Amino acid sequence: MAHTQSELQVITFAKNLCSYVMTITQMLPSTLKHRKGERIMITFKCKMCGGDLKPIENATTCQCDYCGSLQTIPTADNEKKMNLFGRAQRLLRSCDFDKAAGVFESIVAEFPTEAEAYWGLVLCKYGIEYIDDPKTGRKIPTCHRSSFDSIMDDTNFDQATENAKLNGLDDKVKFICEDVFELLPKLEEEGEKYDVVILDPPAFTKSRSSVKNAVKGYREINLRGLKLVKDGGFLATCSCSHFMEYELFTKTIGQAARSAHKRLRQVEYRTQASDHPILWASDESYYLKFYIFQVCDEK
Repeated sequence: MAHTQSELQVITFAKNLCSYVMTITQMLPSTLKHRKGERIMITFKCKMCGGDLKPIENATTCQCDYCGSLQTIPTADNEKKMNLFGRAQRLLRSCDFDKAAGVFESIVAEFPTEAEAYWGLVLCKYGIEYIDDPKTGRKIPTCHRSSFDSIMDDTNFDQATENAKLNGLDDKVKFICEDVFELLPKLEEEGEKYDVVILDPPAFTKSRSSVKNAVKGYREINLRGLKLVKDGGFLATCSCSHFMEYELFTKTIGQAARSAHKRLRQVEYRTQASDHPILWASDESYYLKFYIFQVCDEK
């Protein structure tokens, strides 16, 4: 069949385009292909910033070149698994925690020994997102969900703890279950300092008659927590009691900061998620108060 000059140009363009697309497809780092005698490099995405990770072959941990985060990575031995992980991480970064959890559950069902899937389920359950600090460029963990269950009792958390050991991170990750009113003064005496301190206590009051004692508890825990934050570090603190009203909670944190000789820069304030709506005709529906502060020493 004969073609005109214009038709031949279109055909040539189409062939070149197909060849170009095939080349690009073969270069995609997120694609895992199995071709005899050929190995293709896989690039993972950082769970915190979305940047490219460049793991060493057979490694189970990797440091992000962009944000510097050291993290565990999934085992790259199955194309379907890697595609599921890619989808789950995209959903996590967009804070679609329920859909992300569904994908991680699919991974666990088919690949029950994959450590990263269990850690992903923990992040989804507590709604953990990492946000940029405009001053330092560091990633700050932000919780979008509250839970009445202790994370220490979470089976996925136990699995993640075990995986930390398996990946040689047990010297960097430590879990303590202790009375916080006894632990925080002890840590202060030992001179411990942290980049981030998160205070997420249970409700210190469930009736209006005990608010005064609750104020003492919130003031004490925030005072002790503030003393453990490095200069320029961050404090995340919250109350889940509707009797501890916003104004009172804010005032109590301010008193704790003055007693600890710290200056606070408010980074963020939040309440509960939209699936727990605040009803203006029902005071008890406004129960969660959540602050993130940058903490600086008084000069």
